[in-house]
Amino acid sequence: MAWVTPHGIRTVIAPRTSGVNTDLFFASFLFSLAGQGQAKYPPATEGDFLIKDFTFENQESLPQLNIHYTTLGQPVKDKNGKRVQIDDPRIDPVWAKCGELGIPVLIHSADPKQFWDPIDKNNERWLELKTHPGRRYEDKEAKWQTLINEQHNVFKKHPKTKFINAHMGWYANDLKTLGELLDQMPNMYCELGAVIAIEPGRARGALGGLGHSYASATTTLAPGESAVWLSDGLIEATNVADEPFGYDSVVTVLAGSRGDSAVDIRNRLLAAVEHHTAGHPAGDDRTLMVLRYGGAA
Repeated sequence: MAWVTPHGIRTVIAPRTSGVNTDLFFASFLFSLAGQGQAKYPPATEGDFLIKDFTFENQESLPQLNIHYTTLGQPVKDKNGKRVQIDDPRIDPVWAKCGELGIPVLIHSADPKQFWDPIDKNNERWLELKTHPGRRYEDKEAKWQTLINEQHNVFKKHPKTKFINAHMGWYANDLKTLGELLDQMPNMYCELGAVIAIEPGRARGALGGLGHSYASATTTLAPGESAVWLSDGLIEATNVADEPFGYDSVVTVLAGSRGDSAVDIRNRLLAAVEHHTAGHPAGDDRTLMVLRYGGAA
């Protein structure tokens, strides 16, 4: 991310605060410190992170990807060890100056609400939390709604500053509430980065024109190409160690099935799931449909 300081534009990767993901807020806080008279930046810590066999979404790959990063400061806590809130008045000059200069603020606060919810069958991010347990917040210093309220307090306190709320403000699966918030705070905008928790089935009531119908999409298959539909019961199928089969395993199986018939693709995927579960009982339905286009008759 980049922000303006008295010494020009600085770009850093700011760390997550302790139990609270507010990267831009932290960077802005450092900006406010740097702008106070002769105050100096805190010592910078540099580091490297190596990722081997990195694969992009287009399937191009690198034998290794080395990320070099710079971290400024420490997790944002006051001298008493208490969390510095997003709407802390000491940071108000930063938000106000952004409005004065016409600089929009991209702000990421909290994480998906499901990261605070119980990990059970009602949590739609169950698989993500199962495979990435470090994303679970549980009883950390601040609840999800507390962080969201603090963020909205900043928006309301600085109506002349434009705020771009990252990830649709975590309301992609509740467009009715998001619409109400946008009406209440006209200086709040949204972006769609990494948004996966939105689907027409839940959004249709807020979209007005869809009524009880689902949105539709059109795609074209070339001769020999296949389309696969499957339920999450296959992706979330677990073995005796409670490890899910996973989306990546589905992709791996399908990638190795290019050119196969629809029946062979179906059998290969089901066999891979059965091998993984090793007879462990299914916790959900396992539905699979494969369509292969053979070309015009």
